[in-house]
Amino acid sequence: MSITTMTVEELISIMGYEEHKDYLLSTMDFIGYRNEHLKNKYNDFRRQFYFIGRHQVGVTLTGEEKVFGDYLLFDTDSHDEAVFVEDFDDLKQLEEAIISGAGYTNPFTGDMVAVIFGGRQPFEVVGINEDDEEEVFDKCKEMPIPSFNERCGHLKVRWKLG
Repeated sequence: MSITTMTVEELISIMGYEEHKDYLLSTMDFIGYRNEHLKNKYNDFRRQFYFIGRHQVGVTLTGEEKVFGDYLLFDTDSHDEAVFVEDFDDLKQLEEAIISGAGYTNPFTGDMVAVIFGGRQPFEVVGINEDDEEEVFDKCKEMPIPSFNERCGHLKVRWKLG
């Protein structure tokens, strides 16, 4: 079975971020073994708590580099301007990252875009509130964000089809 392959520039287009291409080429980092060749060696997400953009160390991407992965997650962090793409082995791992403590409902997470088998896959995060009803997380209006996590348990990803 072959794995999905695209260029960095194609990935940026799939994610819908063409207007930010130059910024992404100068900042975006990669996490995961499939794209180790694209990793900014100055970032170590296991040991440091700040992000170093490629432009800060002179290792800007060209856009022609190859990105590998069937399950990719583009993630932006608003507190340190981190921008990265992480690859996962399967859908379950991707969903777990989206609903994790550092995931979509985290107040420091700016945006997340899932790319599955080379296509952008919109999603929403859903939780079960105290009335045992499904509630959809709305990042634009849910402030403070911790209130959603306190109000709703059993978070899950609902994929928007079509």
